[in-house]
Amino acid sequence: MLNTTRAFCSIRILILCSIGVLIFQVFILHQIFFSKMNNPNGEKQRTGIDGRAGHFERVNIEPNKNNRQNKQVVVQPHGEILEERKRQVEKICDTLTKNALLNSSLDPKEYYGHIYVDPMKKILYCYTPKVASTHWREILTANFYNMPIEELTVNITGGDWKRWYKGHILTPLGKIAPNKRQYIIDTYYKFMFTRHPLDRFYSTWKNKFMETNDSYYREHFGSVILKKYRENATIKDLYEGEGVRFEEFIKFITFEGIRFRDEHWQSFFELCKPCQIHYDIIGNFETLSEDTNYVIEKTNLSKYQFPQVISKSTYNRQTLYENIYKPDLIQLYKRFRLDFDMFKYTMQLS
Repeated sequence: MLNTTRAFCSIRILILCSIGVLIFQVFILHQIFFSKMNNPNGEKQRTGIDGRAGHFERVNIEPNKNNRQNKQVVVQPHGEILEERKRQVEKICDTLTKNALLNSSLDPKEYYGHIYVDPMKKILYCYTPKVASTHWREILTANFYNMPIEELTVNITGGDWKRWYKGHILTPLGKIAPNKRQYIIDTYYKFMFTRHPLDRFYSTWKNKFMETNDSYYREHFGSVILKKYRENATIKDLYEGEGVRFEEFIKFITFEGIRFRDEHWQSFFELCKPCQIHYDIIGNFETLSEDTNYVIEKTNLSKYQFPQVISKSTYNRQTLYENIYKPDLIQLYKRFRLDFDMFKYTMQLS
């Protein structure tokens, strides 16, 4: 009797297992059938984060020659980059009114005071401080005297460079008669260099207020800055003008920079007059090597080699500028907006 019962149970278990296998097979066939109905092209369906089937766009995993070509980095010829810069300047200039372009209160000698002319080489150069201007000044002066750079830097130092600023080496455009001035603007090879304004301001502050042994900027501007923007400034601070903080300097050039004009924080727009003078080359400090080589070739100054310049502004822009009051940054941008827009710089701090 016991054996009969055991045999009966085994048969029941076998029947149940067979039924289970049959149900599983039917389930698998059902899934395959509906999968093909929903995905007739045989694409693999991907799942979402929660493991459930999600909706994804079809991805072509087959090799595609066009896709490979699109992923290649296209190196734009440098000449095209320079042309794009010129078009950007012209685009912004077209939006300005005549009144925005002219400042009748300035004498031509001051209006064109930073634009120098070499009649022998037929070169016009806009001198922009803190944009490798010292090196350009040395090359153009060496060429003027027809001497090697090494000999120039030995014989002309310090105060001797006053001859440059007084127009005794290259001639400032403002000192040239108006009828000849326009001829020069139309026919000479013209170039200028720019730099990200935020980096230029940092370089100016560091060099003129923190590093230099020359007390000129501390005496003429440092005292003014501390008096206006330093709470509880001591008499010693006001007298010596030392220790100007970066945020104080930024406030000064933003709100007082026009009143207290200086070439180190005047805008490129003010210094170079890019809407009145259509420059052949607008170089950038950020691409200094390529741009200087291009200018040297075009101006037949290849006997001079532009030194490799490593930016001293190796600082964290975000760390430095995040201490600036945000409304002051907005006003800084508004004050120098033409430089940002014309030369495609942004206020991005990172």
